[in-house]
Amino acid sequence: MATDKENALEIPAREVGAAILSDQIGYAVQPFFNTTTQSISGAECLLRWRLEDGSIVPLDHYLNTFVTMEWQAPYMNHLLEKKQKLFSAIRSAIPINVHFNYTAEALTSAAFKSRVIQELRRKQTDLRGWVIEISEQDSGIKGSIIDDEDLVVLRNSGVKIAIDDFGVGHSNLERIANVDADILKLDRQFVANGRRSERSMSILRHVRQLTNSLDMKLIAEGIETAEQESMLTDVGILEHQGFFRGRPMPPGAFLAKLQKQRLEVARAV
Repeated sequence: MATDKENALEIPAREVGAAILSDQIGYAVQPFFNTTTQSISGAECLLRWRLEDGSIVPLDHYLNTFVTMEWQAPYMNHLLEKKQKLFSAIRSAIPINVHFNYTAEALTSAAFKSRVIQELRRKQTDLRGWVIEISEQDSGIKGSIIDDEDLVVLRNSGVKIAIDDFGVGHSNLERIANVDADILKLDRQFVANGRRSERSMSILRHVRQLTNSLDMKLIAEGIETAEQESMLTDVGILEHQGFFRGRPMPPGAFLAKLQKQRLEVARAV
């Protein structure tokens, strides 16, 4: 149950809705980095509420309200169009995976099924590289989150599924067993604790072996130092996300990085 202090911090829905429609609420983009290719290998699009003076509204002041509103009219169509434009711009620069966060509640909602699944049934759309990242967001939903029939529709369009924050909350072995995911994101706690004991290092190795056996890509979150990057690379975890290789940035800045990378690759050929 939320405390009075937490409720006081939550911005009213009418203000959140106005910020959505005025595009004050948008996305920042954080890169994933592959230590083998030494290049950007993917991206996560993260909510940002930027005020006119350039300041950022703390996420915990509006996230719960946003989650309850994002699949309601008129915000739903506005946000989907924003995601589609950003996805297309990134994929046009370099065809990498682009992650968007979805709560388990959203994926089981009637709005998601009608606005996304049913439309994909009616019209085949090329969404290769679009990744549904299942966010914790205090979800109490257990078992399968996406129906088998809905999953087929998403797969046919090229959509991939990622499980976020593996190792904490509901993102555990049960979720791997019940969600046919393509990507597993290792929670930052494992990265922070990795060097503290051989036991922690052994867990990292076994997680890598598990994902290899399930043909899943493994991405480690929260890499902030060269030592952490080296540690993960040593145990075979090669896809990284964190401040060490890139903080969340405005879409324009991220697209400029991709263009620079593409030019560098072209020169090297």
